[in-house]
This record gives sequence, structure tokens and C-alpha cells, in this order.
Amino acid sequence: MSEWPVKRARVDVKEDLPLDLSMRSISTGTESEKSQESPSNCPSTLPNHSENTQNFPPDVPLRLLSLEFSLTKTLQKILFPAPVEYLYSPIEYAFSVHSNYLQKFCKHEKKILFLGMNPGPWGMSQTGVPFGEVNTVVNWLGLSGHIDKPPREQPARRVTGLLCKRSEELLPSGSDGCCRSEYHSC
Repeated sequence: MSEWPVKRARVDVKEDLPLDLSMRSISTGTESEKSQESPSNCPSTLPNHSENTQNFPPDVPLRLLSLEFSLTKTLQKILFPAPVEYLYSPIEYAFSVHSNYLQKFCKHEKKILFLGMNPGPWGMSQTGVPFGEVNTVVNWLGLSGHIDKPPREQPARRVTGLLCKRSEELLPSGSDGCCRSEYHSC
């Protein structure tokens, strides 16, 4: 059994990138740097609560948004070699729907683990919701909001947001399946 050649991404920063994605501190720069980097649809006043986990606000959705935004900014420093040409960051361009999801479904601390968080072209990359196939996000979760476009789109995988008519090819992420039969409605 031969091993495939492994290509590694290069990080264009001097600090180490954290591999622990728990609610520990992740520092990515000063507040002024963060507000300059914020996408147009993200609030520039999103507080940085990643410096000290003991000072987290009791608002879990805001805490998660702050951590996600800090991690996103840190991950953007990774430079990928060819053949990688397109990077989608749904937490930024689908910020409205993603933050609505957190406000509605992540109000309290929970011990959870998401596995396989690779956003499919017809799921989270369209909606900003984990395992978020469009029909499920709109009709079952009852979410709405504005979705922008990524800065650079792959022509065969355009983001049309909640207007997307396609679905995952085998079993859509979050489709009628074990989740819906178990929980019936949100």
C-alpha cells in the first residue's frame, strides 16, 4: 500500500497556530487590526473575548461568534500551494444567517463535537449553517438572512445562498434522516 504524497500548507506568520479548537485563548492581533479586517456584513464592534476565557460574556452565541471570527482570521494566514485556488469562508460571507443560527440554537453551553465539518458546495458553503442544506435551513430550522458572495468564487461552485436549488448528491447534510426523525421540529 503506497502512501500518497502529502502537501502541506505554509503559514506566513511567526506565531504558532493553535490546533486545540476548544474555548481557549486565540490571539490574532490588536482590536484595530481586527476591525479593519472585518467583512462588510460582520459587525465591526464584535468584541474580542478570546484573550481571557474567564472574562467571557454569559451570552454563548456572542462568545461563539467571537471565537469563530478570531479563528477565521488566524486561519486566513495559511497559504495553500497549488492546486488550491479558492477558499470559502461562510462564517464571513454568510454572517447574517450563521449568527441567526447561533442565536436560535446555541443559547446554552453544550458538550458537542462536530465531525466532518467540510462544507459541501450545496450545504454550509451556501448557508453558513453547519450541515445546512438550504431546504433544511429555511423550512425546518426556520432561518433567514442575507448571504453575500465570497471574494473569489469557483465558477462551478457559485454561492447563491438561500436561493440555491441544488442539494447534496447522496444524503444532504441535515436532510430528512436521523436528525429530523429524532427531533421532529425545532
